[in-house]
Amino acid sequence: MKHAGFAIAAIIIVSCAYPPFTQAHNIHISYCKATAAPEMFTGKVTYYKDDFFLALKNWRGSDSNAGSSLSNNDWTRLKLSFMQEKLRAVADGSLPIALAIDSTGEDASSIWFYFRFAPPQPMHTIIITHTLLFGEYMDQTNIMMIHTDAKDCSHVFVPSDSTYALTF
Repeated sequence: MKHAGFAIAAIIIVSCAYPPFTQAHNIHISYCKATAAPEMFTGKVTYYKDDFFLALKNWRGSDSNAGSSLSNNDWTRLKLSFMQEKLRAVADGSLPIALAIDSTGEDASSIWFYFRFAPPQPMHTIIITHTLLFGEYMDQTNIMMIHTDAKDCSHVFVPSDSTYALTF
């Protein structure tokens, strides 16, 4: 929790020092607000759009714009495949849970995804792995705030600590 408070304070300081964020930015961070229950883990994760598209371009291995020559359906499948590799979950230590993207959106500087992990039966633990943008930026930080019925918690995902376990 202490790291998340520090990271949020850093966002506020940087956002005041470098307005507006529609221009290039010096901080590489994503933010996720999630709700966890034994039946489902849901959330909204937001990235800087230019960072996300650079990572997608690198992942795709293309010199062109990531989705410029794709149909809307192919573009949606590409983003889902990419997110499924970078944001993963395992229930009860050994059961991979498929990532579903319920909706996406973007504005001038950000792209976001509403997602869910729904295991076939209620889980006792979930392990989340969040590695998006770690290959592009050594200073990338992915912050996740998680609400459960029992408590609120947070985790700061960094390249050296890219997983978080939550027990219900």
